[in-house]
Amino acid sequence: MECDFRDQALSASEMPDMQAAKQEIDELMERVHTAQISLDKVAKSTLDLKRDLAQANDRQLVLRAEKSSEMREEELLIAAHAHLRQERCRNKEGDLWPVWSTTTEDLEEYGTGISLYFRLTINLSMTLTAAAVLTLPFLVLNLTGQGLEDVDVGVGNGFFALSSIGNFLSANGTVSVSWVELDPANVSWCVGTLDAVAVAAVGILAIWFERKALPAAVEADAMTTVTPDAFSLYVSHLPRRLKKDHGRYEELLRQHFENQLSPDLVPQAAHPGVDVLRKEEQFLHEPQDLGCCSRFLCCLRRAKDYRGRRLGVIAKADEQRQTCEVQWVDEKGKLRPPATEPLRPPKESPNVDSPDSPETEGKEETLDETEISVDEDLEGPVLLQAELLKRLEDVDCAPPSAGRKAVFKVSLIRDFKGRLKQMRRLVERVEAKQDAAGDEKQMKEAEAYLENLKLEEQDVLGAFVTFDLVKFRDFVSQEYRFSRLALLGAWLQGPEQRFQGHAIQIHDAVLPNDIFWENIDCPKMSRSLRKLAMGIVFVMVLVVMIMGLSLAKWGREQAQQQTADCSLQTNATERSTLCECADLGIAKVLQDQPAGSRATCESFIKNFAFVQSMIIGAAVFSSVINLASGYLIAIFANFMQPPSRTVLECRIMEMTFVVQCLTLGVVVSLVNADFGFSLFGQRGIFNLIGAGDFQDIDKRWTAAVGVEILMLFIFSIATEAVAVGMVWWFNLSHSLCWKKTWKDVKLLYTPPEFQLGLQHASQLSAVCAALLYSSCLPVMKVILAFRLFAMYWSSKYELLRGSAVPKRFGHVLALAASQWVQVAVFAHSAVAVWVFGNPELTGTKVIQEATSYFSQVGQQINMGEAMAIRRRLDGA
Repeated sequence: MECDFRDQALSASEMPDMQAAKQEIDELMERVHTAQISLDKVAKSTLDLKRDLAQANDRQLVLRAEKSSEMREEELLIAAHAHLRQERCRNKEGDLWPVWSTTTEDLEEYGTGISLYFRLTINLSMTLTAAAVLTLPFLVLNLTGQGLEDVDVGVGNGFFALSSIGNFLSANGTVSVSWVELDPANVSWCVGTLDAVAVAAVGILAIWFERKALPAAVEADAMTTVTPDAFSLYVSHLPRRLKKDHGRYEELLRQHFENQLSPDLVPQAAHPGVDVLRKEEQFLHEPQDLGCCSRFLCCLRRAKDYRGRRLGVIAKADEQRQTCEVQWVDEKGKLRPPATEPLRPPKESPNVDSPDSPETEGKEETLDETEISVDEDLEGPVLLQAELLKRLEDVDCAPPSAGRKAVFKVSLIRDFKGRLKQMRRLVERVEAKQDAAGDEKQMKEAEAYLENLKLEEQDVLGAFVTFDLVKFRDFVSQEYRFSRLALLGAWLQGPEQRFQGHAIQIHDAVLPNDIFWENIDCPKMSRSLRKLAMGIVFVMVLVVMIMGLSLAKWGREQAQQQTADCSLQTNATERSTLCECADLGIAKVLQDQPAGSRATCESFIKNFAFVQSMIIGAAVFSSVINLASGYLIAIFANFMQPPSRTVLECRIMEMTFVVQCLTLGVVVSLVNADFGFSLFGQRGIFNLIGAGDFQDIDKRWTAAVGVEILMLFIFSIATEAVAVGMVWWFNLSHSLCWKKTWKDVKLLYTPPEFQLGLQHASQLSAVCAALLYSSCLPVMKVILAFRLFAMYWSSKYELLRGSAVPKRFGHVLALAASQWVQVAVFAHSAVAVWVFGNPELTGTKVIQEATSYFSQVGQQINMGEAMAIRRRLDGA
């Protein structure tokens, strides 16, 4: 083919007519382009066929290993590698994804949750890098200041202490830049503005991600991937049992949601004050000109709606006679005398009268396809609910045509009193052929239980409602949007939205493979006890964490106690060697200035080393807590039996985020704070929280507590290295820990799951802790930008090289993460106002002068009240 194209091109170039030659060359180029497209399609088809054959071969090898009782070591190894290829993330060509060139758009293949996590992480990293650049002038001013020269908290003043806001001012209370003294108030205003701009950029990013990027990603995924959850809703808070017609629970619930999508006025919705119109005018479209004044007189009733349909209002309804009295509106906006109008209730098909009737026997499978129609033989017009019809028309959600259902299926979740989990375990034991005698007896008991079980008589825990169209599902979700409010949801729900008089809640449904059915069947008492046990364990973890993070405080207090009496010894001959070493400072002692001071101050150096070891020990303890908390909380979250994998990951993210955020600074601040009260004879709360020495964020706080928080934050970066190390260990364990049975080999070659909840928790805890303290510790922005960058690449490496193909997660975790970042920005702003308003740290006088002014005003008011009381007493 290539030679033919070349010969044709040569012959065309030798043509004497240039116009004809050009036309011939253009036609030849079109044929070449078409041939190239065909070759690309053939090559792609060949690659797809090669990939499919390789995957089929791997599946065959694994199935053969599953069925074989004995296999040689070589066969086990081949099957193990085939299983590993099936479990790992691979691209469309069947190869491993490249770590460097794989983008967040490529990761959308595994769901929006995975892609949004990496997108949020890299966007936060880039934004915080820009924020760190804006904060550099503030950091440089801190490093060149002299505010901590006279501050000694027993730990010395290293780089971290000098980089804090406590070192911002010089000894005389000014800001020195190249031997030029500046007004601290003006400089503080400038650096505060830069800090505000930097953090505002983070807040804008979080809002943009929540409002723009996340909905766009969800919409794009919905356009390319069709899943059952896009058509379904989960209904909770349903009545467990109906007093009447409990056997028709499914059909009644289906009819309820059909009514929500049908504007037909059924007797249950006929209440006084409801606006109605006639059904024969439903499709009338004659827009009315309301005039220039009528549009602003919303309080006046209109005779016709926006499409020219005649309106009326129900004055009284008679449910027994299936009639109502309607006051129609005349052209002047006045209500006419009531006119009796018939109500047409929905006509039920005969196959749903009773599950036990002869007509329904053997027709359980067609119950979901029952059609709710209107009896056209009744006389009189049919009334429609005007407001509901307008809402349906506004979202292009017209009522279904005759014979078409709006609700495709209703799946009830029955209460089996916790037996589902027992039966599942029993089936697994029988399939594994363990304890055949005992399992056979239990199997017979389970079969007898199932034979005697009447499904329609069991209590109902919830329901999944699947609609025929996505817009029907979206409309119902919008109608019940207030039902998800914790306290006001039931109060805001109208009678027509309640099911059998009960206020229900509507939630987005999850994928079927995302549901833990045996957990949904967990008894209510058992679930409550599990939550109580989880709360007790969580409190115990917090207590252990507080005690461990108190090590640094205890070591610093020991160091200060040894030098506490130095200032009281005025006679130079009485000053101890330790006090002289403290006057020199740890930096000069380590540099042996003056000569011999290092040998003389050996005990002082040991004391300093002891304090530093306590700080490092607290930091190491915090890192261990951060590493272990995720895995422990994952176990605890499974113990609580969540109903779905999404709920499980949300709980893991929330609890791990709380623990890690506390260990990264909040607990240290509370331990060192002075609450100024005692409880049961103990300072603060049991001498653990609020029993410190700091009532405010001052210079001593930045040199002591601030340095400790920075150490905790830096040591937390080790979690990214541990994640990479776990991937290396997984790949190395294949050759170090060989097994002899296929079950053990399969377990060895199965990669761990990618814990999206833990990844989001680590991301959020780092962002929230850093933003909370970055106003007084500006170097934390630099460290946070680096950590998020490392987190992005380590998480990607962990996903593509050391994890199994992840489950498809939705956008719930990413949405919660973006909202928590906004909360962190608000918390940073509050702390920044507190810090920059402290005259000791920044030299600002505004807040101090305002405080003095209001104090003087308060004193004058008190004096005036005292004089008035004095005059009244004198008069008496």
